Amino acid sequence: MAVAAICACAVACGGWIGNFAQVLNPPVRPAGLEAHETSAGASLLGQFRASASAWLYLHTDLYLHNGVEMRPLSDAEKLAGRHGVGAADDGHEQLADENNLVTVVPGKERDFRGVFGDLERATAAYKKMEGHKHNEPENTLPLFRLMTLIDPQFVPGWTMGATIIARDDARTGEALSYLKQGLRENPDSVEILSQLGYYDITRWKRLDEGAEWMERARAFGYDRFKFLDESELDALRSVYRWLGLCYRDMAQFDKLRSALSEGARLFPDDVIIARLLNPPPIILSDSAKKAWTARIEKAAGSQIR
Repeated sequence: MAVAAICACAVACGGWIGNFAQVLNPPVRPAGLEAHETSAGASLLGQFRASASAWLYLHTDLYLHNGVEMRPLSDAEKLAGRHGVGAADDGHEQLADENNLVTVVPGKERDFRGVFGDLERATAAYKKMEGHKHNEPENTLPLFRLMTLIDPQFVPGWTMGATIIARDDARTGEALSYLKQGLRENPDSVEILSQLGYYDITRWKRLDEGAEWMERARAFGYDRFKFLDESELDALRSVYRWLGLCYRDMAQFDKLRSALSEGARLFPDDVIIARLLNPPPIILSDSAKKAWTARIEKAAGSQIR
């Protein structure tokens, strides 16, 4: 109900929020604005925008999981072999890797608090999440749009919003437009660039356009590798994998080796990058090898056209 009320408020106040966002982010930046952005007022305004978008994101996640608060597995839990809640059984495409998520309130089987844990589970929004169902993700789209209006530099608002739009294959173009709007606000975002490439490759089978987006993400990610956060590192890792697949299918083997060699240096533990860089030998006769190579080149030519 709380999220429904927020959505209703977002729709009712859309014009006001839009005007407010234009004040915060005018299309043309007034001369001299940069000179004042380090002031206390500007700093507080920036904190408000970041806090508001993060608050909306948290409550969107709570809505999707029926009010149950989730968190990622810690490194210690992963090393101990713990598993997350697993994918929902509602038939929807996952919005996140739920095999890496657990409930914030622990289950009885792993809670050392005894009666105090029982008390929290009885009074908090808790339930076992195995085989769980999501609330309808499309209902949260106004919240993602509101996040990006309040704070255009809040990248998850763009990437997750696009994921929800693209759940319907027919709306892939709309999702790409949404991401391109986010890219204008965040031109060096590895996550946005990689998602643009992902949809071009997987939905529209445009390997050449997809590879161009991935190459832009690769360039930004490589230059700032030491400063990337966990989500950006995950996106960059995927970029190298997709480049390997694209260049393999387009028979551009020099580009394949260049991208994958670089990816293997940055992510030496990635078995997918390693396998793409060093595939198993083709155990075929010379004539069969030629036929296989011709088949790959023919497929690559049809993709480019």
